[in-house]
Amino acid sequence: MEDFESGFDQIIGNHALGLISKKEYKSQVKERDSFFKWGNAQISALKAEHADLINKRAKNSWSGHKRLQFPVVWNRESYNKIEPEIRTAGRKGD
Repeated sequence: MEDFESGFDQIIGNHALGLISKKEYKSQVKERDSFFKWGNAQISALKAEHADLINKRAKNSWSGHKRLQFPVVWNRESYNKIEPEIRTAGRKGD
C-alpha cells in the first residue's frame, strides 16, 4: 500500500513540476480511484461472504487484540517494530 501511495505522490509531484499534462494527471487519478473502488468492493464482498468466520475469530480473540495488516511475521524483531512485545519476562536463558 505504501508503494501505491508513494506512486500517487509521484503523480502529484510530476503534475506540479509540469512533467505531465492536466489531462494525463486526471487520467491517472481516475485510474487510481477506480482501483480503490474495485479493491473496496472486493473487500466488502469477502467480508460479507465470510462474516461468520470473521465474527467467530473476533469472539475468540482476547480483549483489546488488534489484527495486523498482514498475516506474516518473519521474526520477533520485525514483529516488534509493528506491535510491542506482550510478554515482559523472558524465557530462561534469554
